[in-house]
Amino acid sequence: MNRRELLAGAVGVLGLGGGAWYAFGRGSGARVQPVTVETLDARGSTAGTMQVPVPGAVTVVDVFSVTCVPCRAELRRLNDVRGRLPDGVHLVSVTNDAIGGTLSRGDVTTWFERYGGHWPVALDDRAQLMRELSVGGLPTLVVDATGAVAWSHAGVVSDEALLSAVDGARG
Repeated sequence: MNRRELLAGAVGVLGLGGGAWYAFGRGSGARVQPVTVETLDARGSTAGTMQVPVPGAVTVVDVFSVTCVPCRAELRRLNDVRGRLPDGVHLVSVTNDAIGGTLSRGDVTTWFERYGGHWPVALDDRAQLMRELSVGGLPTLVVDATGAVAWSHAGVVSDEALLSAVDGARG
């Protein structure tokens, strides 16, 4: 192994470790500040703004992108589990897809409704919420009523795992 390969390997390990720290370093229990996001006019959602996570409430934050194929399955699954969420638990889907050019707000709402969404859907156009939650992928996050990240998971998750996380966040 020459010095260049050794250096490249070391930089790769450091980069992976730094990325993992960034993505998961806040981890369970990290407090987040609510961010005001723009909500869209769609089935179950009205145009306006809302704070995410919802202050004083357990909030399931579904982060998605209209170009993400697994997000379709995740949205359908959330539609199935939504009726089983306890009273007072808020569900919101949020994207930071760039609006303008080839993607419009209407494209987002059409995609959201096509895959079963009928709860608040919002834009995080400056990725402010994504930074606050330390989103490194397209996870579902559960934030408890005190603003702490109670649980996070990247990718499609089972109904049972999500409902268990919500129960844990409720205390």
